[in-house]
Formats: sequence, C-alpha cells, structure tokens
Amino acid sequence: NLISEVTKRSGSALYITEDVGHHHIKFVRPTDEMILQGLETGKAPWLGAARAYEVFDACVGGSYSKYEALLKINSIIEEYPHMFAEKRDGDCYEWIRELGTYFPIIHVQQTDGMRSAHWHFTSDNNKKGIIKPLEVLMALKESYDRPIKNGMPPRTDTIYITLEAFSETVATSYEIIKNYQESVLYWREFIPVDGLTLDVLLKERT
Repeated sequence: NLISEVTKRSGSALYITEDVGHHHIKFVRPTDEMILQGLETGKAPWLGAARAYEVFDACVGGSYSKYEALLKINSIIEEYPHMFAEKRDGDCYEWIRELGTYFPIIHVQQTDGMRSAHWHFTSDNNKKGIIKPLEVLMALKESYDRPIKNGMPPRTDTIYITLEAFSETVATSYEIIKNYQESVLYWREFIPVDGLTLDVLLKERT
C-alpha cells in the first residue's frame, strides 16, 4: 500500500532498499506462556502499551497474581493490535518474495534472525546465520514470477546486492580485510559475475 499510494500521489515511482538483517520477531504478540515466563523471571517480553508494562511490574512487585496479571495484560494488548507484528514480518525471504521487484538495492549481512548483527559471511558466521545467497536469489525469482499488481510502479530491472558487514572496533586491518575477502568469495559462489540475470544465476541450481 505504501509503495502504490506514494507512487500515485507523488507521480514518481517509490522503491525501497531492503536489508535482510533488519527483520526479527521481537514485536510479535507474546503467547500466554511467554508472558507467564516473563512474570516468573521478571523479564518482560514485548507487551506494546505502557499500561501493560505497569501491570507486569505490579505483578512482579506482588500486587497481582500471575494469572490476574495475564488477564489484564491480554486485555490491554487487545486494545493495541497495531503495536504487534505478524511472524511473516520477521521473515526477510517473505519480504523479498512479496516485494523484491521493487528493491533496487538489497543490503546483505549475516545474522541469526534476532538482531541486525551485520556479521561478515565467514564460515563460522554462516553456520549460525540464516542468510543464504541461493535462498535470496530464489525469493527474488519468485517475486518476478508473480503477476504484476495494479497501481504499482514499474519493476526494477537492476538490483544491486550490497555487502553491509561491520567490523568490531578492536578488529585489526588484517582481520577486516580477511573477513571482507571471505564474504565476497562466499557470495561469488552464487553471483560469479556482476550483471547476470536471475534466470542465468539459478539455471544450474534449481
């Protein structure tokens, strides 16, 4: 809706830069089990409104039983549905499948899916990371295979997949260069030459 509405009102096509590491599930509505566990430990999950946190703190302080607090918190949560994401919002591949044709720039970083870690694509990070180059390319292909929706701007015909990995402040120049080299070589296994089409990149892999 954002892309189509801004494009319509402005008369200029709106495109978005995607970052595969900016998705997570922290703001999904908590289950009863998550709330109760939080009341046990004193560490609150995402509850949305400040009122819900006030009830949470009051329960931890002994003013409510856990189940009284659970009922009150859930009642408050019902008043603020807009403050909670869906699980699919935390899936970068779902975003790419849905809107990848409007992402002329895609920032790639390795992440465990719980934070924007900006890890390099080293062998150690790739073992614990969720960003897989082939899955990114396949999600893009699926996006281009979908029917064009009315009201959307023209699809981008060029996508820049841009490495956005950060280094620790204590990292040496040697370590930084080695990590970037490993990250580039890893992606070059899937995009050996710039400018190839998705069909060509996926031809031998699907």
